[in-house]
Amino acid sequence: MRWSTTICVLACTICAMPLALAQDGTDTPEGAITAFAEAIDSQDFAAAFHLLTPRAQNGFWTTVSQGALGKVFPDAGMLEIGVDWPLDEEQVFIAYMEAAADADVLPFSIPALDIARATVDEPDVAIHLMETGGEPEILIIQTNRTKKGWRVNKVSWSRTDGQTLPWGMR
Repeated sequence: MRWSTTICVLACTICAMPLALAQDGTDTPEGAITAFAEAIDSQDFAAAFHLLTPRAQNGFWTTVSQGALGKVFPDAGMLEIGVDWPLDEEQVFIAYMEAAADADVLPFSIPALDIARATVDEPDVAIHLMETGGEPEILIIQTNRTKKGWRVNKVSWSRTDGQTLPWGMR
């Protein structure tokens, strides 16, 4: 009786995994981009953080912890962060994004979303152009397939350096 219960639970878990990916929209690159855009627009920075690849999450933390706020936010001098270090990567992302939202210096806004076709569409990497309806008008979003589904790795636009993850100002 025990083995049958264990097998049943295991089978239900395995069957539910694709459903879990579909629910957060990360079973496709477009789903990940849409979920990320919605999280940024609604200022749900915890959700936005989890829609970044691990490399992008670490890239944000590294840039900020090195004091290079100007690479992440256009007017970083206006940010007031009232937190005590050390913080983990998620706490850092949320604290700085909330401070940027409060100071009205988020690097981009995405009030409307129009995803163009993929310019790169490989099995594990996709790059899409996106009209934001905000500022800047066009974003280039690179998504990567991870163990948790598709995640945003890089956000680029005309003022970014193309090197820093998940984005970096020139």
